[in-house]
Amino acid sequence: MENNQRKKKYGAGILAVSLVIGLSIGFCAGFLIGGHTSSGEGITGESGVVPPIETIQMAESGSTENPDDNVIDRGSDDTEEEPIGNFAVDDEPVLTIDDTVIYLSEVNARAYMARDRYVSLYGEEPWSQEVEDGITVAEYAKNTMLEEMVRITILCGKSDTYGVEALTQDEKARCDFQADDYMAALGKNVAAQFSVEHEAMLNIYEKDALSMKVYNKILGELTEDLRSEDAYMDMDDSEFEQILMQKFNELYTRWKEECIIETTETWNQMVIGAVG
Repeated sequence: MENNQRKKKYGAGILAVSLVIGLSIGFCAGFLIGGHTSSGEGITGESGVVPPIETIQMAESGSTENPDDNVIDRGSDDTEEEPIGNFAVDDEPVLTIDDTVIYLSEVNARAYMARDRYVSLYGEEPWSQEVEDGITVAEYAKNTMLEEMVRITILCGKSDTYGVEALTQDEKARCDFQADDYMAALGKNVAAQFSVEHEAMLNIYEKDALSMKVYNKILGELTEDLRSEDAYMDMDDSEFEQILMQKFNELYTRWKEECIIETTETWNQMVIGAVG
């Protein structure tokens, strides 16, 4: 991918406080961690998790959904409270993945979520620890976050190709609940300190949901095509699943090789785990 990667420098802009990952909050995003460039496996499910590309075993954090404790009561009157996390982030472009621009507000939110994942896995100050091949947790976290955004963007970009419709009103409502729930658990003070915005969280949940729909549609079509062939018709499910994931990874690898990623100085200077 390096041959295709181009750097486009904007002004360094304002790195919001959420890129300075140093505060311990006992709350996890509820996503499986995304992948590494030397990829391997994919998973499916109803959690909205995009298929990860893993090289080290990472544990799943707890779900953010807790209807009994964290549901925001909007009330029945006409006055709607301002959602937690509506802070004025100078929303500069940070990455461009093909034709999709990723803005600072989304990077802020994903960076905080990444911080939560790694602290829950490795402890309060894991950033200088090595996870593999001399790569630190901080470097791995940033690489993984980029891989997540690339994967999600590529899959969402395939929605028309695979005839996947936009999110339904029910699906959007679920994403809205998840965003509200996450922000309520985060709290106003932490959300403000790390510039984690409600609209950015909603955008992330909606992208994740759409990419999961596309992923499942691709797997469905691959399954139908493969099962129609004599070689795979009566294959054991566990063995077939390995073939299925191999076929998906071949597709995804080709799409990723064709993907052009442009970074800005803001992204290049960002260090997850830095303090100050």
